[in-house]
Parts: sequence; structure tokens; C-alpha cells
Amino acid sequence: MRATAKSIMLGACAALVLSLATATGATAGAAVCGGSPWHVGDGRTVRFQSAVTIRSGPSTGCTAVGVIGPGHVVRLDCFVLGAGGRWSHISDLGTGVQGWVRDGQGNPEAEVPC
Repeated sequence: MRATAKSIMLGACAALVLSLATATGATAGAAVCGGSPWHVGDGRTVRFQSAVTIRSGPSTGCTAVGVIGPGHVVRLDCFVLGAGGRWSHISDLGTGVQGWVRDGQGNPEAEVPC
């Protein structure tokens, strides 16, 4: 009888945790978009040649937080391997926007891993 009661309690707790995670939007992808660690490891200041979307995390599924226009000067911070390839964390020195841009689009890339 005790084993059955414990099983019911564990099942109820698991259901509660799952429902709270769903209600708050906690998913595996959410951690990547909002909390990817980075630091200023590279530190080079470069001028971008083409427009690129700045995202909140290293994935095209993350929210766009700005756009770097051609000619914008950015600080390259560090890079990670994220969804869809390699991503650099940057700081747009003209607008102050910070975030992630996908590498391989003809612009300079960070050379230090995050």
C-alpha cells in the first residue's frame, strides 16, 4: 500500500513540475536564446560589410534584437557552435545593441571561443 501511495505522490509532483515548465515557457531552446554565456575574449573592433540580424542567442529561432547595417562598427567578443553553425557574440558600438550573429556571411568573425 505504501509503494502505491508513493507512486501516486511522485506522479503528481512530476505532473506539477511539467505543468509549471510549460506554463512559464521553459524549454531546452529557451535557455540557449536567453542565457548563452559569453565574454569579451577577442575584443577586435571591425566594420561590417553587409547587413546582419542580431539575435538574443546563437540560433535563428532566437528573437531578433537588432540589425547591423553595412558600415557599422562592432566589437567581436567570442564565438560558439550553435544551431545552424558557428555564431559570434558582438556589440554594435554605434547602437549599443549586443547579441549573436551567424558567421559565414562575409563579415569578420570572432576568433576566441566563449
